[in-house]
Order: sequence, then structure tokens, then C-alpha cells
Amino acid sequence: MSNLPSGHSREEFLELLARHEAQLLGFACAIVPNFQDAEDLFQQTVLTMWQKFGEFEPGTSFIGWGCQITRYKAMNMLKARRPSFLDNDVLQLLIDTQQEEEPENRLARRRALTHCLGKLRESDRALIQSAYSGEANIKLLASERGRTASGVYNSLARIRATLFRCIQATVAQEGMVP
Repeated sequence: MSNLPSGHSREEFLELLARHEAQLLGFACAIVPNFQDAEDLFQQTVLTMWQKFGEFEPGTSFIGWGCQITRYKAMNMLKARRPSFLDNDVLQLLIDTQQEEEPENRLARRRALTHCLGKLRESDRALIQSAYSGEANIKLLASERGRTASGVYNSLARIRATLFRCIQATVAQEGMVP
């Protein structure tokens, strides 16, 4: 990639992205109205991050940089669709909250996620894992399962809601702030 300064490589980008992908997708899910929009926003963010990786300063927060790009992309997306959906202050608050979260809380939520994934029906767990593995898109997953894409999106929304409630309850039992 010709616009990468010394010290930046394709492998470095992919490693950082793999480490922070779930956080970036989670942030996108938090600031747009539905999962399909969040996936689109996430893809736009990753593309922009790749194109601008030469501007990323090593040693700074990759997730912070990614969230900032996501914020700008989300504002443009939301203003184009619903000008008053979220104002800039609300988006900035979401970014600040994401970046200030204590590592212990993130770790507690990851443990809770693992626990809660184990409690899902096998078919639900397989669908979630397939959807987030990055190996297939929703249309392909739907086709493989003999379902419509909207049916798969609805199932994913139901499963995410179940996981969210389970994670909140599990984290609360551990005494961490959800």
C-alpha cells in the first residue's frame, strides 16, 4: 500500500482491526437504529480506516481513532436519513463513554458474553457465530438456511437482545457496572 508511512503495514492494520473489531461494531450498533445500518456503518468505517491508515499515529488509541471515524460516518448517515435523530452531543457522549470504560468492565463483559453464548440454543449460537465471523454476509447465511435476509436479521436482533439481557444480569451478579 503506497500511502503507508514507514512503520505501518498491512499486517499491523489487520492485527489492530482484529483486536478491536468487536468494539467498533458494538459502537456502530449503539449509535444507529438497526443492525443492518450498523453493519453498513462498520464496513464504511473499516474502509476509511484502511484508506487513512497512513495518517494513524502509532502509540495512539486505534479504537479511539476508529470510533471517531465511525462518529463522523454515523452523523453523515443519520443526517441524510433523519436530520434530528441524534445530535452531535449525544454521539460525542457515546464515544466518550466507550473510550473511558474501565478495562475490568470490558473483561467482565467479555466473560459474561462467553457465558451467555454457552446458554444459547445451538442453532442460535451457530447463527451468531456465522454472522460475526466475517466469512459470510447475511444474504448468504439466509440462503444457506433457506430463510429470507430479513428473517435472519430478525433472528439476530432477537439473539442480540437475549445476549444483552444475559450479559447485563451476569455482570450485575459479578458486581460490575454494566
